[in-house]
Amino acid sequence: MSSSSPAASSMTNNLPDPYIVGSEFPNLETARKHLKKVTIQRGLSYKRAQHDYRRYIVRCRNPACPFRLRFTIKRGSGIAKTTVFHPHNCPPETHRDWKAMASVEYLSEAHRNTIEDDPSTKASKIIALEKARGNHISYKQGWRALKHIQEIVSGANGGDGDDKGSSESATISSEKNASSKQENEQKPAKRGRGRPRKSHVQNG
Repeated sequence: MSSSSPAASSMTNNLPDPYIVGSEFPNLETARKHLKKVTIQRGLSYKRAQHDYRRYIVRCRNPACPFRLRFTIKRGSGIAKTTVFHPHNCPPETHRDWKAMASVEYLSEAHRNTIEDDPSTKASKIIALEKARGNHISYKQGWRALKHIQEIVSGANGGDGDDKGSSESATISSEKNASSKQENEQKPAKRGRGRPRKSHVQNG
């Protein structure tokens, strides 16, 4: 698929194609998130040009490219609608290393099903899957996404994700308290020189 002609019939999560003028979304936030998701899936990118309560406008990261897309809020409804779209004519290299493609938000959503199907999945698999899509992420980015997904899945299944976090916090707090206690026990020895001297026994 060329970067200048997104499929008109593309549908994701029952939402319309944001790259088609006339597509409508429940609100601006939904439109914004869906645009990012579809853009990543198509190997494209953009940068935000303007954003307020009435509109959301993005342009190409290449200043010479005419790409432009705008969502506008319909008066009295809150519905966001694609009102402007000019396709990319920039080279594919323009879209490489887009930060959004390595975000925890995107990676978590893209690979949640994989982790749910196989809880033993490692970060290396997420990295390999993204590499196959042409998205090269670091081990650290894959690991963060994996941990975030595991927390989400654990919480959705009524697991002890929160308890684990509380346990870790308690452990850290305990270690800090133990360290402080040890320091306090050592302080009297350091202040020994400041103690009042014993009075001399007077000879009768």
